[in-house]
Parts: sequence; C-alpha cells; structure tokens
Amino acid sequence: MSSYHLRYEDFTVGWVTALPIELAAARKMLDEEYEYHDDSTYTLGRIGEHNVAIACFPSGQLGIANGATVAASLKAKFPALEFCLMVGIGGGVPSPENDIRLGDVVVSQPQGTYGGVVQYDLGKTVSGGRQMRTGFLNAPPAAILRTVSRLQSNHALGKENMSDYLSQFDGTQFDRQTAGSDVLFQSSYTHEGGPTCADCPQEFAVSRAPRTGTAVKIHYGTIASGNQVIKDATTRVRLSSELGGVLCFEMEAAGLMNNLPCLVIRGISDYSDSHKNASWQPFAAAVAAAYAREILVLHPASSGLQRRRTILDWIAPLEQEQRHAFVTSLRVKGTGGWLLEHPEYTKWRDNPASPHVLWCHGMGGAGKTVLFSNLIDVLRHRSAGPRKPVIFYYFDYEDQSRQTMSLFLRSLLRQLLDHIPNIPRKLVDAYTVGSLLSVTALEQIISEIIQTLPRLYILIDALDECVDPCLRKTIARFLENAARTSSVRLLLTSRPHVQEIPVVFPCCLEIPVRGSEKDIKAYISHEISQAGNIDVVDARFAEEITNTILRQADGMTEIIRLSHYAVNEYLIKNGPELFGDAEASISALCLTYLLLEPFVQGPRKKSARIRALIYSQPFISYAAKHWGDHVRMCESNPMVWNLTFRFLNNQQAAACAHQILQFNRGYRKIYWTAAESNSVNALHIATNFGLERVVDHLLSRRAFNINAATTIGTTALIIAASNGHGRITRALLRKGANPRLENWYGNALHCAAEDGHSNTIRLLVLSGMSPNVPKESGRYPIECTLDGDHADAFETLLNLGAKIKERTGDMPLLIKAITAECVDIVDVMLKRGLVDVNQELYDGTTSVHVAAGLDNTAILDNLIKHGARIDVLDNEWLSPLDHALARGSDKAAKLLRSYGAKRNID
Repeated sequence: MSSYHLRYEDFTVGWVTALPIELAAARKMLDEEYEYHDDSTYTLGRIGEHNVAIACFPSGQLGIANGATVAASLKAKFPALEFCLMVGIGGGVPSPENDIRLGDVVVSQPQGTYGGVVQYDLGKTVSGGRQMRTGFLNAPPAAILRTVSRLQSNHALGKENMSDYLSQFDGTQFDRQTAGSDVLFQSSYTHEGGPTCADCPQEFAVSRAPRTGTAVKIHYGTIASGNQVIKDATTRVRLSSELGGVLCFEMEAAGLMNNLPCLVIRGISDYSDSHKNASWQPFAAAVAAAYAREILVLHPASSGLQRRRTILDWIAPLEQEQRHAFVTSLRVKGTGGWLLEHPEYTKWRDNPASPHVLWCHGMGGAGKTVLFSNLIDVLRHRSAGPRKPVIFYYFDYEDQSRQTMSLFLRSLLRQLLDHIPNIPRKLVDAYTVGSLLSVTALEQIISEIIQTLPRLYILIDALDECVDPCLRKTIARFLENAARTSSVRLLLTSRPHVQEIPVVFPCCLEIPVRGSEKDIKAYISHEISQAGNIDVVDARFAEEITNTILRQADGMTEIIRLSHYAVNEYLIKNGPELFGDAEASISALCLTYLLLEPFVQGPRKKSARIRALIYSQPFISYAAKHWGDHVRMCESNPMVWNLTFRFLNNQQAAACAHQILQFNRGYRKIYWTAAESNSVNALHIATNFGLERVVDHLLSRRAFNINAATTIGTTALIIAASNGHGRITRALLRKGANPRLENWYGNALHCAAEDGHSNTIRLLVLSGMSPNVPKESGRYPIECTLDGDHADAFETLLNLGAKIKERTGDMPLLIKAITAECVDIVDVMLKRGLVDVNQELYDGTTSVHVAAGLDNTAILDNLIKHGARIDVLDNEWLSPLDHALARGSDKAAKLLRSYGAKRNID
C-alpha cells in the first residue's frame, strides 16, 4: 500500500527511538512499511490494524530535551496520535527483588508515587543532603495499560508471540547468538579497561542461578530517566535506593511523558556500570521492538478509523492505486523527463491563465501510460502538505465489465476523500442504510468536495480504452464540468482518434507522445543489463541492438526480444547454469506476493469482489496457480521452506490464494466460496500441490487432524488421490487417514477414478478399499472414470476386481460411456467383450441410436465393427439413421449409409 492513501490524521500510534539500531529493529517489526511520503523525518508503516509513525532522534543528539522536541514534533505532524511507545535499550538495575538479565525487557508501569517513569536528575536538596524529586511525570494512557495487563495474563498462561517475532531477526546482527556472554560484576568492582571484559577477573562476578527456558523475561515497574549515562554501579545502586527501587536507567523518556502519552519499553543492554559496552545493544533493541509489536497486535484499533476505512472500502476498492503501483514497477529510471520540460506541460501546470485541460495523445505502445504514472508521482511530490491533491483513473480495455459511470465516479470519490478530514454526511447515511448512490448523487458529492480544495489534479489515462462511446461522452462531459472549477487541472491521455476530447475541450493544450530516443536507449540499456549476459551481449552487440530498434521504432517499445539464433542457442544450452536458482527465486516471489495486504484480508464473499481483486492484482492468478509447482522443485531450499510455512501459517492469505485458484479454474461455486476456502487448511494445500517434504513435516508434527474435511467434505487423502500424488497418499494412509470419507462427489477412490490416476487407485484398493463399493448416491468408482474418458484408470479398476454391472441406475454402462462420449473406454469395453454391444434403454434406444444422435462417428464406427445392429428400431419405430437425421448428425448419417443403413420413417 502507498501512504498516499493515508492522511497524517490516519496515524494513531507514535513510536520513538533514539538510536539507528533501535530504528532498524522497529522497521523490522512492521507488517508493512509505506514507501512514499513527503517527510523523511519519519518512517511510516502498519502493525496489525494500526498505522504507526516512527521517529528517531537526530544522530548523536540524545537526552530529555531532545525527547521533548521529538514529542512536540510528533504531536504537530500527527494530530490523531492516541499514544506513543518509547522503544529502545536501557541499563538494567539487578537486585535481589528483580533478577534482571541482559536481553530482558523492562516496561514502565505506575508504581507507588511514580507514573512509570521518574526523572532522577530533577529535584532539590533537603536536610541531610538528601535529594527530593520534584515534579510529576504522566502515567501511560489507561487504554494501553489495559492492553499491558491483558498481555501479562497471556504470558502467564504461556501464550506469547515474542519468540516468533524475534525469529525474524535470526541470522542478523540482532540475533541473540551475536550478543556474547551475560556477566554481572560486583558493584564495588570497576572495569579493568578495554572494549570488553576479557581482562575482568571472573572472581568478581556475581553468582546467579542459570535461567531456565529460552523465553525473554519481562519486568514491569519504574524506569529512571535523566540526561546522564549511568556508568557506575555504585551510583546505580544509590539512585535506585533513593527512588524506591527502579528497574532500569535511560535518557529520553522523561522528555516525552508530559508532552505525549507514552509507554516506555526498554531492552536491557548493560547493567549501568563501568562494564558497559555495545555488544548487547542489537539484541536488546530487538527484544524491545518485539514486545512493542506484541502490544500493538493485541491493542484494539481506533473504532473511528476502522469505520472510516470500512466506508471507504464500501465506496470503492483500492484497485486504481494498485494499478498505479504495477505500472510504476515497469518504469525505467530516468525516462519521461522530456514531458516534464515540455512548454505545454509547464504552461498547463503553472500558468493560471492557460487552459486547464492538457491532452497527451499517441499511438498504442508509445509509452503514454508509463508517462502518465510518472506524472502522478511528480505532481504528488510537487504538491505541498500531507494531503496530495492528485486523483487519477487508468482505463483498461481488458476489463470492460467494470467500465461504468458509477464505478468511475466511486473510484475518483474514494481518492478525493483521502484529501478531506471528514466523510460527507450523505455518504455516511447511505452506508448506514446500505443504499447505493445514484450517478447524479455521486457527481454532486464530488463537485462539492472539489470546491473545497485549493488545487486538484485530475489525471485520466487511456480514455480511448473505454469502449462504449456513450460512456466516453458522459465521462468527458463530467470532466468538463469539473474542469470549470478554477482550482482543477485536468490531464487526459488517449490515442489521437478519440473525438470526444477535442469536441468537448476545443481549447485544450496538446502534446503528441512518441518514444523519445533518449528514453528508448535507456529502456534498451536497462533490459540488456537486467539480462546479465554480458558475455553474449557485449557493448558492440548492445549498440547494434539499440541502433536497429531506434531505426525501426515508432513508439512501439513495450517488448524487446533478443532473437539472434546464437543468443537462443546459448540460453538453451546454458540455462541450468545461468538460472540455477530460478525456481527458488520464482517461489519466493510468488509466496511474498501472496502475503501482500490485499490477500491477507482473506477470501471474498462475492464473485464480483473476486474479479475485482484479480483485475487489480494481475499477478495473483499466476501466483495462486503455480506457487506450489515452483516450490515443489526446490522444497529443500531454506528460504523457500521458511516462506512456505510463513504463507501456510497465514490462514487468510492461504484461503484467498485457494479461492483465486479454484475461481480461475471455472469449477463449481462450491469450490470457491469464502466458507469453503476458509475451511481449507495447510495440510490440504500442501497436499494439493504435492509438496512431499512439507506434508511429511506437518504429519510428523500432527499439526492437523488427518481427517479434517472442508465444508464440502474434502479431506487431504481425497486431494492426494485425486491429484495422483502417490507418495503422499501412501503417507496419509500409513498415518491413519480414512479413505472412506466422502465429499460431495465421493470418497478418495471415486475422486482418483474421476481424475484418472491409476497409481492412487491401486494404492487405495491395495490398502483395503473395495473397487465395488458405491457412493451413498449409488455411483460406483468405475463409473467415475467416464467423467474424463480415463481408459487407463478404467482398466486398472477392472484388473483390481471392479465388476461391470449390466445396468447402473437407469442406464447401461456402455450407453453411459457413449453418452459421455468416452471413445477410449468404449473401445476397452468392446475389445475386452465386457458388454453387450446392442445394449438398450427402456424406450428401445440402443447404443447405435445414441452414438448416431451424438454424431460421434468414432464410437459409432467402433460399435458397428463389433457387431452392433444398424437396422434396429426403438419404441417409436425410429432407426439409428432416423435419429441421426432428426438431430442434424450429418457425419453419422453418412457413415451409417456407407454401411447400408436405411431410414424407417420418410
């Protein structure tokens, strides 16, 4: 997601760090980091349902005063902040009452007369030289303290997620293994010198019982904050005693507490003594960040923001922003600059007296859409303030079903709402009662919002790809009305032939779009460098390619193919060496993509929403269909292994991918409903793709009930059998999977037969299943092979003892096979003499009648050659030739006549 969709008012949580190492740990904990915003002072992102603004102190500037400055800046920039987390490292204060160790976490919590933090260097001297602390620092907000209490109860019950969050730091500088040993020296012993304690005698170390378990210990109580680093154990003990017992020392929190409601979270990196060094700082920063993340995941999001997002999603999905992100990914850096310097563009942008409408037109493939995406970003960055007054729309010829005036207006309206603080009452009321707004109402609301904005850019790409000329004209008239507002600048792109634009905007500025030589050279250079085949495409060859394309190009530069036979031969011959890790790379790409925000929202309930998701996220169809195929080729790759389980453990994302997969297959609706998709577990999914190592791992951990069924009754064994995954089928059977459980179609044997997998049919029968036990509806496994004319599976069942019943239900098996046009299975039946070639139905219709009526000459000829009668009459006195002629089966009639067949009714 781009933060362009978010206003500063949408950020409700502040996160303050003092050191770059703390900022790095905080960024690692984000579910999503927003890439684009106009102030590099802050890192913006999301954790769970919270939008988080992360601030870091200027390099080298620590202390309470800087804390106050950062707090004031956060409040001014993000007016809706509900609370702040001060997250980083601190010096621990071990005592008999508090067994604080390096790598533990200390959390500020009101205790005694303190609100969680006390400033130890603020006070006055009283009799006897004793220091009295003056002033009072605010306690953390009550709401966040309630979440802290809930988290404490979770931890008491053994429910914690910190270890999972910390695992994200494995193998980095933040890893616990890089921190070194944890030694607490006696408070009277001073460090010997040097960067480490290698020369400090261990005889001065405090003897402490070893910690049991690996979980980080969390301590709650008072944190002491001041402007000086405490590096002396004697001072540490004295100050803690004077303050009634504190858990750690730090240098920034006191500057925040009275300026911004704050919870302080400190990872212990030293013992506030002379033995202080930096070796524990990365891990301490990581554990503090992991605790902060656990708090935010548990803390409820603001109901007001949730309601706003819900209403915005009701108005329109984020598909235009997603389309923009996709187009932006195609841009080559440094291209498109010519347009920004064009005099007509600068006149449109800067001159109030110039026409408010700019039309950029060019042939297909000239690069209009990529230039368009660049303009969006340039105008956004040019505009001052947090509310970027740019709204846009990409028309797409391939999704004509969504080309309606209502969808167009709702998309623009949603973008406009990002630039105003409140949703108009008309929209809120319509949402509340579930009423769809008319086009007229949408136009009126948009017009009212436009009037409130000091400047607004409206950019519409590829208007010519709106295929309905009446709709194009309606859109053009709407845009004409919008452009009459002095604050609006309207930019349109299209092919030159679109007449609605010059008719409706006769005075508009125009810029012809052609591929510039500079841009073409940059693009070709980029593509060649990305290919990385400098040993084949050297500088001379690259120049030849560039010059050839420049001579022939007329703006059509979207696809460049290196078709020289030497290149082809080289790539084919050396493919495995050049692209040895291709499967792992593609696997990682697919899995990472499937974990993006649109998919972790889970499956959609309506087909229209599914289509919208597929349209807005073009890669989803490929990723959902093929991620497992790529993973299967490289399951042992550690990166792929970890990503696979990260994906499978995200039930919502996995369910969404499953829904897209089934939806695109065109299967029955029961396969892709939200309920069915949500009922599919990781074992089902891994089995479906034949991921043997993953399935073995899940079975060894007994992570799922082996017989767990989806809403339509599908089990892992049914999936394995129907996909022909023999090894997985065997493993499931050995672990006790029940092969007789049925889904809507049948049991595992029925499903294996339907898909023609002889190997799993054999495994199931040899495991004890009878090939002659029907489904509850009465259908036998051998009948299921007819659904795909799976002759091999048909013969496998016969060889395993399946019986051919003369009549199954109301129809003989041979006629069922003919009706299903199973050419190969009919051939097996006839060659093996399994059935009467002249089988008939109750109305006297024979196998030849049926084949003739279907115009299936392959089956008809086979029947006749095996002795089927061509002169037999049904109960209506019709011959096979009569059936063929009555149904327009010309080929069958010709074949029958070649064998001498006659009509019985003229």
